Amino acid sequence: MGYKKQVFRSLAMVTQLGISVMTPIFLCIFAGCWVDNHFGTKTVLLFLLLGVLAGGRCGYHMAKITFLAGEKDDRKEREEQNRSRKEPKYEPVSRPKPMSRVRTSGNGKTSENVRVSGDVISSVPGEGLSAQEEVKMTAEESHDQ
Repeated sequence: MGYKKQVFRSLAMVTQLGISVMTPIFLCIFAGCWVDNHFGTKTVLLFLLLGVLAGGRCGYHMAKITFLAGEKDDRKEREEQNRSRKEPKYEPVSRPKPMSRVRTSGNGKTSENVRVSGDVISSVPGEGLSAQEEVKMTAEESHDQ
């Protein structure tokens, strides 16, 4: 896709370059002929030289702008390619990590793993405890020590 864009940009530059170089030359020749007819002087060559210089300046300016625009587009494409390489190709899943708590017995050893989901704490062996009951049990275990 970038190659086609560059080809069309070059084609447009050639067309604009031809028009922007030839227009000052023809205008200066016309102005020189008009001055010669009205005042009887021979200044067509002077106006022709002025037209060639103006056309050269316009052509240089047009080419410079076109090449800078091409470099800017190339830089943007390279940055987009670098960003696409750094970003993962898949959408990361945003899931909250399930909370887990480990109940300890009075001697410091872990007795069983307990999973928390919402307000109900379910222990691995089977019975579901609410968060308030769990706090009460923990408080009783700490008083027992």
